[in-house]
Formats: sequence, C-alpha cells, structure tokens
Amino acid sequence: MIVLELEQQRFIRVGAAQVEQVDDPEKNLGTIVGMMKIWTPYADILCFPEISLSGQAKDRDLTDLHEEIKRQARNTNLWVVYGAYTRRGDQIFNEAYIVDNKGSLRLTCQKQNPWRDEKGVTAGSESSVIHTELGNLGVVICWDLARPENLRRLVAQGAEIVFCPSYWYVGREFDATDVIDKLPSATAFQNQVYLVYCDAYTQNGETAGLSKICSPTYVLVAARPDREETITARLDREKLWQSRKIFDCW
Repeated sequence: MIVLELEQQRFIRVGAAQVEQVDDPEKNLGTIVGMMKIWTPYADILCFPEISLSGQAKDRDLTDLHEEIKRQARNTNLWVVYGAYTRRGDQIFNEAYIVDNKGSLRLTCQKQNPWRDEKGVTAGSESSVIHTELGNLGVVICWDLARPENLRRLVAQGAEIVFCPSYWYVGREFDATDVIDKLPSATAFQNQVYLVYCDAYTQNGETAGLSKICSPTYVLVAARPDREETITARLDREKLWQSRKIFDCW
C-alpha cells in the first residue's frame, strides 16, 4: 500500500461534465474548451464522457484538436480527462487521456473491453496509475467498470481517484439504467477509492446520463439523467485513507 505523500494536495476539486457530443470533432472540441473556460474556477480536474472529442468518428486525425486541448489546459490552469477513437497503425482504439494544467499529456488509457457495438475497435492494454500532486489517478472506460479486476489492478498500483468516462447505452437489448445507477457507488466501496463517473447526455435518451461522484461510502453528488449538467465535489484524501483503515476490502 502506498502511503500518503505530503507534497500531494489533501483536497482536490473534481468535476464531471455530462455533455452532449456529436460526430463532428471540431464541434466537440468547442464544447470541451467552452466547459473548461467556465469551470476552471470551480475544479482542479474536469472529466468529460467517453469519446467526447471524436464522437463516433473513428478514422479522423485529431492531432491539432488534441494540441488545442493542451493549450487550453495551460490557459485555464485546469487538468482535463477526455476521450477519443484513435488510429494507431492499422488498429483503432477507444482511448482516454489525462492532460495536466501545464498542457502535458500525463496518461493515455485504452478501453480493455470494447462493447459489442464497437465494430473494428481493438481491445487495449491494461491501464496504469499516475502519481501526481492531485493524488494517485487512474482511468477506466465505460464497460471496463463492470470488470472487477480492472479496478483491483489500479488500486494495487495505489489509485485513490479513478475516472470513468462513459457512453452507457440504455434501452437496446435491455434497460441497464439501474445497473449504472448502482455500479459506481458499489465499485467505489469495494475498492475504497473516489470514483468520478461521467456519462454522456443524449437528447434521444440513448445514454443513461447518470453521472456521479462517489466516495467509498456514499454518493457525493449526482447529475440528472435528462439534461446536460456539470457536477463538482471536493475530495478529501485523508478521509479516504481513514475509510481504508475501517473498511478492509482487500
């Protein structure tokens, strides 16, 4: 178990931007940048949904758009978590990124368990944890949250805050709304982590839109499912370690 490092912040302000995305990366970039400018006074790190930059566009060169997000992270002094479909060689991955407030890419995470509708998307490699001044941060993407071993690996590496960008479908083969309503809080308790779950909003109700920020013992704040909404919470890393002493979930 990794001990609390004194140079790291005790309190971290996190946000989840439950926003709509389209299959136009330039328009999605405008949404991301606009939200970063609005929410920089209220958050240290802001999370966007799964494939929030690319939308369903799987074969676009997004290099310039990634660079603009880095530039805006520097300008706003804000960390950001966002995602995109990305071609690497002859393969396409569903990826999420953590960019720090200096505009540096700190983590690239690939979805390990693509949903059955993600045709042509390659399963990625195991994710890792980055140790930062905001604490020890990890990422899983949407359906990866349903696989217990994914979170256990991150916790074994010292994860304290895990972000889960998501595009959680409902109303196709079955209504999974109740599943995703309960899964983030259950996962946070079982792994004794803060979990920032950020779902996409869709006007046609294709996604659940049940973004929430969970401590190990309760839901700190939750978004409503029928609208675009940004939620924020202040996380206390010392309380997390106190909870881990009480609830030995390993």
